[in-house]
Amino acid sequence: MRPRVHLVLALAVPLVIVLTGLAASFAYQASLDRRAALGRPAPPFELTTLDGGKVTLDELRGRVVFLNFWASWCGPCRDEAPDLQRFHETYGDQVVQIGINYREAEDHARPFVEAFGLTFPIARDWDGRVASAYGLRGVPESWFIDPDGVARVHWPGPMRYEQMEAAYQETLAAWRAAGGGSHEP
Repeated sequence: MRPRVHLVLALAVPLVIVLTGLAASFAYQASLDRRAALGRPAPPFELTTLDGGKVTLDELRGRVVFLNFWASWCGPCRDEAPDLQRFHETYGDQVVQIGINYREAEDHARPFVEAFGLTFPIARDWDGRVASAYGLRGVPESWFIDPDGVARVHWPGPMRYEQMEAAYQETLAAWRAAGGGSHEP
């Protein structure tokens, strides 16, 4: 009887390992499917801004949204900050621009905002949940979302003003090509 038990165990253990691996793989794939992807609805979020307000993606429907993930310790984020402010000053009435501070305490974020004179809304992703939903690989990283809530442009790394303008125009063009544009955002 002992050889039969050994045979059952010899077959069952690898089978359990394979099934566990498959289950983990499916769970991982499902989590990837919920992340932001171009041409698909952007992941919803609710964040608190530095001034204590709340901002959600749902309340921004009907407008182009520009999300920029950053951190105060990030050198390229510092280089990008003047271009972000310039873009906001030029397109602030056409684009909802939100700076998303990634996993930092307010006492680190606020001095950065003040040093660069940033006047667009700054939200805090203190636990990294929104960054994870957007598949953040590093900071800075940006997303442009069309008025229907669809992710249209993803830009890993710092952006210059001209690249922001081009991303905005690309977002509008993709939105219109997808049947949007019956109203101006």
